[in-house]
Amino acid sequence: MEKSIYSQHFENITYEHIVGAATELERPFEKLRTKHDLSILKKYLIPGNVLDFPIGTGRVYPSLIGEYEDYGKDIAPPYVTYAQEQYPDIADHFSEGSFEDPGGPKDFFNNIYSLRVLNNVHDLNLAIANTSKLLKPGGIWMFNLPPKRVTDDLIHTLKVNGLELQDCVSYDWVSSVKEMGRIEAGIRSRFISLIKRGLMPYFLYKLVDRIMPRKGLSMLVVKKK
Repeated sequence: MEKSIYSQHFENITYEHIVGAATELERPFEKLRTKHDLSILKKYLIPGNVLDFPIGTGRVYPSLIGEYEDYGKDIAPPYVTYAQEQYPDIADHFSEGSFEDPGGPKDFFNNIYSLRVLNNVHDLNLAIANTSKLLKPGGIWMFNLPPKRVTDDLIHTLKVNGLELQDCVSYDWVSSVKEMGRIEAGIRSRFISLIKRGLMPYFLYKLVDRIMPRKGLSMLVVKKK
């Protein structure tokens, strides 16, 4: 089975790289983005367990531990090892798995979220089919795609795999930089500068993100029939 460039790259990631990437999450900009991700996720999560797929550096799941029964899957063994070391009490909840070969257990998870990853996966249809198999009936899957990839064909693929679109939240204005004009890019630069200097409280970050017309990401919320 052909793996995406994304999967091929992260399959061979090193433990040292993971530690460095986790450190990057402490930057003011990444902290605000993570908080915003979490605010959207918590709006739609249902009671039960939660799968972080893929785990990556664990941007969000540490904030959910204690509220939900947390699990994680990742194609890279070092990501799994890192999560197990961070939370040894639930070490057996973290395992290897990819969108091409997620493993089991099937029909097990109440919630799954996949943040900032699916746009880089080679076969989106396969990723949707495989992730659907992991969800319990009535379960929720939340994932990101650029707004331009939220098409009728995508909605059809979801339906074919027993998934219904419940909501689509557009946000993360700052990540649409490649599509910005000169003036908007200048505003973004000043915005980022304020964040780096610690002068951007979360409520203002969220407000600016809401009022800017262009959005860099969509969070799709789908439910398994």
